[in-house]
Amino acid sequence: MEQVEQSGDELIQIFQGSDEWLAQRRGKITASEVHKIMGVRGLGKTGESYIMECVAEELGAELPMVETKAMEWGKFMEPEAKKHYKRVYKVEIIEQPFLIAEWCGDAGASPDGRINLSNGFIEIKCPYDPTNHLKHLMITSAEELKSEKPEYYWQIMMGFATTDADWWEFVSYSESFTGKLRMSVLPIYPNQADIALLKSRVLEAVMIKNEIIEKIKKRLA
Repeated sequence: MEQVEQSGDELIQIFQGSDEWLAQRRGKITASEVHKIMGVRGLGKTGESYIMECVAEELGAELPMVETKAMEWGKFMEPEAKKHYKRVYKVEIIEQPFLIAEWCGDAGASPDGRINLSNGFIEIKCPYDPTNHLKHLMITSAEELKSEKPEYYWQIMMGFATTDADWWEFVSYSESFTGKLRMSVLPIYPNQADIALLKSRVLEAVMIKNEIIEKIKKRLA
């Protein structure tokens, strides 16, 4: 998944998963992981663990990369999913870099793409298990996505919080099927209350992260 950044007159190509892309995200709260701090009762144990991972990254640690077959499959199939989407909707997809949130320099998102001539973005999932794709097909609203797949819902809300997007589309693609079954597209619009909650959680998490880093530095001074 190629991303492009402009630096002066020089065009820099960045690939998701590359060293440069990982460096951009190091120590930051990212859209793909933000669900970990969006517990019903607050940050919770999952959020605390995620904050410690961000601390470790910012202090130079290389966290172990856990990549399942499902994750490998998703990365492998995403280009084909984009081609299919472009054929069906007759649009172009503009690749996006890792975007830093204007309201928090320690948070950001990597959209799967922006639709040309629009202010809309897409989030693509290519399930390894075709039954998971069928489950995505059964989701018909943002509320259902939030209930059934909160990690995807909050990923998209973080996208809204990081961009000025008018809409996002949750796309599920599976080559196991043909015709209309092959791709599910669910429009999602900004939920301002949830975006406000997300921002407050991110800022809380970043504050805790920085406090931990400062405490460690003082301990070692």
